Amino acid sequence: MCAYSVSANEVIEKITEKLYPFIDVQFDEVLQLEKIEPTPFQLIEKIKALRIEFESLKNYEKRLVFPAVLEMFNAKKSNSNFKSSVNILELQQLIQRKENLIHTMVGDIKVEALKVRKSHPIHALIYTFQNLFIEEKEKWNVMVNEWNKNNITFTNTITAKDNKHQHAH
Repeated sequence: MCAYSVSANEVIEKITEKLYPFIDVQFDEVLQLEKIEPTPFQLIEKIKALRIEFESLKNYEKRLVFPAVLEMFNAKKSNSNFKSSVNILELQQLIQRKENLIHTMVGDIKVEALKVRKSHPIHALIYTFQNLFIEEKEKWNVMVNEWNKNNITFTNTITAKDNKHQHAH
């Protein structure tokens, strides 16, 4: 169990402390440059929509998913009875839908980005999403799938007492 907790901590830290702030800086660079160097309106609108979707994903993970996963591992490590306040599997499904939407949005932006110079920071943002973001999110999703295969539950844990009560009905 401890190895799972350590790997979860490492991936969460890399995503929240390195990847997400790096992407935020890249968004800022693209949108700041737009004030100086006109960029096609449709492209900027797509970048803004991508940023909104990214912020939503980031908030779900940082405020709900990641803390709940770490709470679960800490409870299991201390052998206490874990009862999650959120259904991590349902949240993870939501996150994966958001990741797929982001992937689609980045593909659309990549087509539009052909209209701007090759050294425009938008190309670095696209690269980051298509490579670094996808890579780190795949690592996370593989870990979640591995935990599920090994019966590390992410749904609200039912105690033996609760289980007897459910079967009585």
